[in-house]
Amino acid sequence: MARLVFLVHGMGDQPPDWSASVRAKLDEVAARYGNFRNGLPFSQRVELVEIGYDAVFDGFVNQFAGDFANLEQFAQQAGRSIGKVANWFPNANESERGFFWTHVVDVLLYHGFKLVRDEVRVKVMQQFARKLTTSFQGGQIVDAFVIAHSLGTAVTCDTLALLGSQPFNNSNAFLAGTGMQFKGVFTIANVAKEVATDIDPYTSVLHPDSAVLNPDSPAYCARFGNFRHTLDPFCRLVPFAPPNWGSDFNSVEDLKHIHDVNVHGFEHYLDHPKVHIPIINGIFETRIITSQERAGAIRDYPAVSSECNAELLAMQNFIQGLDAPNDTQELVIAVAEFLA
Repeated sequence: MARLVFLVHGMGDQPPDWSASVRAKLDEVAARYGNFRNGLPFSQRVELVEIGYDAVFDGFVNQFAGDFANLEQFAQQAGRSIGKVANWFPNANESERGFFWTHVVDVLLYHGFKLVRDEVRVKVMQQFARKLTTSFQGGQIVDAFVIAHSLGTAVTCDTLALLGSQPFNNSNAFLAGTGMQFKGVFTIANVAKEVATDIDPYTSVLHPDSAVLNPDSPAYCARFGNFRHTLDPFCRLVPFAPPNWGSDFNSVEDLKHIHDVNVHGFEHYLDHPKVHIPIINGIFETRIITSQERAGAIRDYPAVSSECNAELLAMQNFIQGLDAPNDTQELVIAVAEFLA
């Protein structure tokens, strides 16, 4: 039986092979436990599939050529207001402006502009559909999983909601309720509800088997895992908390570790045993990492890295001092300041 694990990136520059560091981190954390330490690494037991969409954002950002006035004109032509960001940008420092253009403008574009959002969704649906079609050829049994991070959680929730609810490329092969179902979806730093527009991630077909929805709809995944760091500024506006999703939805919301200045980072999240153990065990649908190993790993995991303690704790204080955003534009500003 083949196991496909789709990796979906978040905001920021994500060139081809962006997932190399995530693959390495998954191998590294798995090797902390007996079944992997004495056998094949994680990445050789599954097929990791990289999903990318950053080229869509690059195309639009290149049109703006680093000139905020061009972005404002683009917004005006689309009938959108970016007033809060426009008021903030002239007073932002160089680092904040830099991270705005390389990272958080992706969030603004995806949330605010249908033209951009639609292009991202189509590009991602094509990648999912292409790989699933190839994998299912020959009648082989394939279990599919998704690990998505940051903005990629919103992209994943939107894309799979569409893929599972309407024909794609004149095919019904991917519709929910026809036999197609993801075994597990794992979202890290989930912002799907924060940036939601025309698709409600709480009521779409991308929900676990145990979810109770009205009207009832087929479940597009068997289980859904969600992970949120208490200091992650990206998750402060609307934490992902769907009601009535039942026992097949598991949300870990008490992460407090600081092992990197960027607590929002994909690899920083994966490093914690409360994150990687349920993902790895969920993918193998067994306690390949034992309960005893899990308890020991969580007990012994240091809250703060021994390296650069002072700097990391200073970053913690900075993050706690950030104002909680009231809307997506304020979120964009907060994240730019955080990254800078």
